[in-house]
Amino acid sequence: MNERVEEACEAILEQKNRGSEMDVSQVIQYLGSHAYSKMECIIAVTKLFALRLPEAKEIVHSSPTFAYRKEADEATQAIFIEGIQKVAKLHEPLSVQLLLEIWEGEPVPEFSGRVSLIGEASELKPNEIVNDQFLVLEIPTALVSAPVFIVILPDGGMISILRPDGSFVHELSDLEDFDCAAARLNLSASEIRRMQVAAYAKAMAGTDQDLDSAWVEAGLESLRKMYDEEEKV
Repeated sequence: MNERVEEACEAILEQKNRGSEMDVSQVIQYLGSHAYSKMECIIAVTKLFALRLPEAKEIVHSSPTFAYRKEADEATQAIFIEGIQKVAKLHEPLSVQLLLEIWEGEPVPEFSGRVSLIGEASELKPNEIVNDQFLVLEIPTALVSAPVFIVILPDGGMISILRPDGSFVHELSDLEDFDCAAARLNLSASEIRRMQVAAYAKAMAGTDQDLDSAWVEAGLESLRKMYDEEEKV
């Protein structure tokens, strides 16, 4: 407890000893009128009324004294919680499905298994979208003059194209649509996968990107599943 709050609590307790006891709403009003912050009021209330922090926080938050900032505080808290949840999801094993929960997207017309990421995601590089959990390969193609990047995920993949302004077009595809997405750019999906396997092998040997071996194994497993699917066709 800081010295300022300690002094306020002592003054309030002294008033109580003199027979002028205040209830919790009066204490909050008193502190607010003396330019104490919302956090300082919460700390003081926990001490003076032997309340747990969550209880004190709710009482102060709902009090008439701080009604003027209730809506703004709730909006800030919602943004903070959303940010924490997004960070938490980014540290889960990634998949196309999970990326669609993290980032905003819209369906690509005429392709049922394809979604284009929009909003803040378009300002991020491919490795930032997948949180460096999978290798990002730059693939040469004669049909597109801009750099094209490929990421293979356990349940599909992502193709990213760099725009002239530095932003990206990120398209996520499920397993069924990924080959079609690659073919649209005149890319061979099987060749992409061979390059991906080589890149993962290189990473495991410690000669390329410094990746956690667990993510490397996850990437290799996704590639093995794709090869198995190809052999069944």
